[in-house]
Amino acid sequence: MNRFGLAAVLLLAGCAAPPSAPAPAPAPCPADAVPAGREGAWRLVRAEGFTFCVPARWRPAGRPPAGSDAASWSGDGATVTWGTGAYRAPGRGVVTVEVRADDPRPGASGEMRRFSESIGGASADLWDDRVGERHFTGAQWTRPRAVHLSGEARDARVAALQLDVYRTVRFPRR
Repeated sequence: MNRFGLAAVLLLAGCAAPPSAPAPAPAPCPADAVPAGREGAWRLVRAEGFTFCVPARWRPAGRPPAGSDAASWSGDGATVTWGTGAYRAPGRGVVTVEVRADDPRPGASGEMRRFSESIGGASADLWDDRVGERHFTGAQWTRPRAVHLSGEARDARVAALQLDVYRTVRFPRR
């Protein structure tokens, strides 16, 4: 067989190959987990021993742990990362915030907000710490399993969305 004939056979063989299967669609978030007033589709994220949901437009970041979806998700100017065990704040450099003494905005230099809620049938400790315009948010559970989610947001609106993501955590029923 000449080169032209061989090329034609290979081309036809490639055309006859079955198309690759499309990537599976993300699992939708259970309707009872999506916070009221948050329109749009949300997707289910499988973590180690729990699930949570993120807006469908968010994208995974990083390599997923075995048997789980990605450990970090980002979208809308926010990042959210989940983990197991006790929460340890990531090491950060020095943050300098310039504030004028006559700044009329309440809490212009920063504020820390801590509170507890029942989420997924378990008590969770939540936080929303603001430094300048940046927000550092998180939620931690010690039972039924020690897990946490944390994130950074560019403004208060996105920080509120992160807190709603944390409110979607569900633990498997035993």
